[in-house]
Amino acid sequence: MSSWFKLQEFLCHCGDKNCDAVRPQDPLVAKLNVLRDRVGRPITIISGSRCAKNNAKVGGVKESAHMTGWAADLFCPDSPFRFALVEACVKDPLFSRIGVGARVLHVDCDPSKAPHVLWVYEGAKP
Repeated sequence: MSSWFKLQEFLCHCGDKNCDAVRPQDPLVAKLNVLRDRVGRPITIISGSRCAKNNAKVGGVKESAHMTGWAADLFCPDSPFRFALVEACVKDPLFSRIGVGARVLHVDCDPSKAPHVLWVYEGAKP
């Protein structure tokens, strides 16, 4: 699928063998490859594409970019790695839609959504 990521990392976690989640969009995967090159460390995808059922189960917003294959949630084990990811995302900019959580960084490049936004997940602890 790409130099750093496998398709399995992006698949929906609903467990339904008839899941209708879409595949990740090629531009998202290409940007994640650049992000991985920039940070110089492996990146773990917590959540990639989601079906509507799984999106609702995990508390995703109704029009989530995960359901159209334009988003990924990345694991952030610590603050320095979170900073490195954010810094690499905004350079040039690679991603201009970023959500910050205690242990996760949401990145997306959904062309149907407003760019240049940064949000914090409610309840996120430093």
